[in-house]
Amino acid sequence: MGTGESQFTIERIYWERIFLNFEIFADCPGDPEFYLEGPGGRKTGLEAVKGKDSFIISMNMACAFEGSFLENGRWRLTAKSGEDNAEVKVCAITANAAYKLDELSRIFKYAEDQMAYNVSFGVVSEDEKSLEFYMDSYFMTENRRWKRRRYVKEVRRPKEKVKRFFMYGAVVLIRIYYHVLYAFIPKKGNRIMFMSETKDFLWGNLKYIDARIKERGLDSRFTLTYSYRSAAGKHQGLRDIPGWIKVVTKIAAQDYIFIDDYAPVLGFFNLGKKTKLIQVWHAGEGFKSVGYSRFGKEGSPFPEGSCHRKYTHVITASERLIKVFQEVFPLDREAFYPVGMPRLDGFLDRKNIESFKEGFFRDYEYLKGRKLILFAPTYRGSEQKEAYYDYSMIDLKRIYDFCRKEGYAFLVKMHPFVK
Repeated sequence: MGTGESQFTIERIYWERIFLNFEIFADCPGDPEFYLEGPGGRKTGLEAVKGKDSFIISMNMACAFEGSFLENGRWRLTAKSGEDNAEVKVCAITANAAYKLDELSRIFKYAEDQMAYNVSFGVVSEDEKSLEFYMDSYFMTENRRWKRRRYVKEVRRPKEKVKRFFMYGAVVLIRIYYHVLYAFIPKKGNRIMFMSETKDFLWGNLKYIDARIKERGLDSRFTLTYSYRSAAGKHQGLRDIPGWIKVVTKIAAQDYIFIDDYAPVLGFFNLGKKTKLIQVWHAGEGFKSVGYSRFGKEGSPFPEGSCHRKYTHVITASERLIKVFQEVFPLDREAFYPVGMPRLDGFLDRKNIESFKEGFFRDYEYLKGRKLILFAPTYRGSEQKEAYYDYSMIDLKRIYDFCRKEGYAFLVKMHPFVK
């Protein structure tokens, strides 16, 4: 690897939430190839978009290397020109950009702030004409006994240890049960399951996909299975074991699984390679922070083990929303299908609209002739069981005075998680 004056110079580094972006000037013939190289000979190619005077690399840190976070250690950006047998060189960084590196360090906390993922930057040369750039990536654990040097790793409290032991034991048993079933049930490519762990009925995108399959007569070709229950966000005890066994049994038999929300059970084991897990997220996304867009914030998912890491495919409402969904579900771009939101078909159907309006004004006759304002906020809080909404943030008196004066009605449709 070349260590002399580089043909490739980083001119700007900036963050967009969990996306780390580089603007790199390339003084070479042809389109260069960029790489990320780390400890132990790890290496992966990077996709670069050609701009006016530079190349732009946008790296989703949640899937930066082999579909996950970077391993602990030092990483470098390298590149080579488009010429045959060109030498791979370490990317340098301009002095102006290097001065700002300390400000760009990030600490993403998770596990109730007991753990963190740290990303920092630096250079290995004092010569401003050849400042070789590097990036350090480390996962860290809180050390409450930091004054005692012999304590390298924080020890959890006894109560937490016991709870963790039983939880881990349950997960191991579920994992073994799934893999034994998966091995004995043949996969013929004709089993589809619609699954929800947040609703006890079929709804939204799942309902419309199911209806479309039947409308096209594909239910004669595929065996359709359904699993829906209100389990996510609720305390699970011994009496819930039959429910877990039932849902894991169904999962093990499937070739394709469609889900529309968070499903914690899928984080307990890795699905067999012949099973495709398709996320048809119920929300349009981009309006609230969920999944790995919350990494480092309150309610952050763990770097590994989350069900959000298990999807093989995700549908999006449009091509432009792919990057937004990549932040939530850390997958390569090829895993996203911008086919639209199935449940929006009903919103665009004139007959459905007129039928709903007729029923709505029959139930709320006193709203006829008034202008309607619908307020439908998402919940606040890090998870379902902590969901709330602070109504004190709304000036209801002012809204009331406005509606009374202008002939409006202010309707509130609260998120179902808020009781």
